[in-house]
Amino acid sequence: MIIVYCILLVYGSGFVFSTNSGQITKKSSIRAVTVYPGRAMVTRELKTDVAPGRYTLAFSHLPLSLKDRSVRVTGKGTAAAKILDVQVKREILTKPVTVKVEPLKNRRAAIKKELNALSDRMKALVKKEKSNK
Repeated sequence: MIIVYCILLVYGSGFVFSTNSGQITKKSSIRAVTVYPGRAMVTRELKTDVAPGRYTLAFSHLPLSLKDRSVRVTGKGTAAAKILDVQVKREILTKPVTVKVEPLKNRRAAIKKELNALSDRMKALVKKEKSNK
């Protein structure tokens, strides 16, 4: 999994720095996609309200094909803010993917079983209808 960390400094009124700080891990949303031959530009957006202080914004669940040098970060709002750093980190998943896949496989098997039963019932009804004619 790839995570982009953006370290942001938000100034208060009169540029007084506060001790507020922390990591913001809200989910970002895709705002725009432009497709080019062999690549695409995806614009993600994270909206949040913050008090003056230093924050780390985390954009997670990004594609493995992300090129570190292609990441660009901008910000806007009503307060003065400065982006101090942008880091791209590749993190190894701690949970196997099968944890998420197993329930889906079980659901698919149950649906397939139900579909087969309905198909058998339909064949029996068609056979019965033909024999009644």
